[in-house]
Amino acid sequence: MIGVGLLGSGFISETYADALQDVRNADLVANYSRDQARAAEFAQKWGPIPNQYDDMAALCADPAVDLVVIGLPNEVHVDAVRIAAAAGKGVVCTKPLARTGREAAEILRIVRAAGVWHGYAESSVTRWSRQARSVTC
Repeated sequence: MIGVGLLGSGFISETYADALQDVRNADLVANYSRDQARAAEFAQKWGPIPNQYDDMAALCADPAVDLVVIGLPNEVHVDAVRIAAAAGKGVVCTKPLARTGREAAEILRIVRAAGVWHGYAESSVTRWSRQARSVTC
């Protein structure tokens, strides 16, 4: 079983919590919100989630957490990835990965340097046609 820690308690995190209900071999074991009361409400709604945190580093230090899903505002992605990777946790970051190419490159550098599993959660694929040629982006 993969223990999942979810960073965030807003709309995006709710979509991840809902989706995780259908994932075999994954268990939502911890969640984070800046507000401890909000974290507790989220855990009650989507739980039982055994551990709630108002500190990202504390969630990432939780030995039950194997993989951290980052469902936070875009401006926090680099710091959240840095914290999760430093704790040796796998990382899935929601879209957009970063606000700039430089931030995206930094995220990739962080996870590669830490040697952790990493992924990017894109929810849609765009098809476009150019000069009678279809390309999937």
